[in-house]
Amino acid sequence: MTQVMQGVRVLEVAEHTFVPAASALLSDWGAEVIKIEPVERGDAMRGLASTGLAIVPNNIHVLMEHSNRGKKSLGLDLSTPEGIEILYRLAATADIFLTNKLPRVREKLKIDVDDIRAHNPNIIYVRGTGQGDRGPDRDKGSYDNLAFWLRSGVALGVKRADDPYVPGPPGPGFGDSIGAMTIAGGMMGALFHRERTGEAPIVDVDLQLRPHRRHLVGEEHVARRRQLVEDVAALV
Repeated sequence: MTQVMQGVRVLEVAEHTFVPAASALLSDWGAEVIKIEPVERGDAMRGLASTGLAIVPNNIHVLMEHSNRGKKSLGLDLSTPEGIEILYRLAATADIFLTNKLPRVREKLKIDVDDIRAHNPNIIYVRGTGQGDRGPDRDKGSYDNLAFWLRSGVALGVKRADDPYVPGPPGPGFGDSIGAMTIAGGMMGALFHRERTGEAPIVDVDLQLRPHRRHLVGEEHVARRRQLVEDVAALV
């Protein structure tokens, strides 16, 4: 297909599947994706094979390829001044900063919105988390079996009335992969928004697939939507 993302640079500080698989999609479409991995162990997904927790072929790590195909990789220790300085220099050249780190970790590593935008005010900041970036569970991580499949109600929705238990997901990384498509769409929409308006949005998506659009479309639009919901509820 046409490389519609050619010329777009994505800087990623993320692990596992949910968020990295989103930038893999953009890589398929021509984007340059630079993945930052912990310098000693790499992406935690690598450990699923090295520890024997997941059985993968010797010649190719299919779990890593699913989420990281087509990317460039750089090992950095972001807890050191030298490591974070290199990250900031890369951020200054990027269109999108993508992360799945929880708020307390982003704050500790100094990779939150204000930290990154101090080096590139026009960068699109994208975060994908288990429970969302606001609310009491914002600093609690999650996996797709819990947040996407169970907590969102998907499992209950597909459960047959005569089944004694709720079913499991169709396969590993099921919610992660669907969520990644949601993030990828949000990133492309944010790029389009920036191109048309000059405004670089913040994009939030959690594993319950609730894209938090107030950053993407503006507070005024969300206020109108909220008022509409309240008006409809008053009529019921």
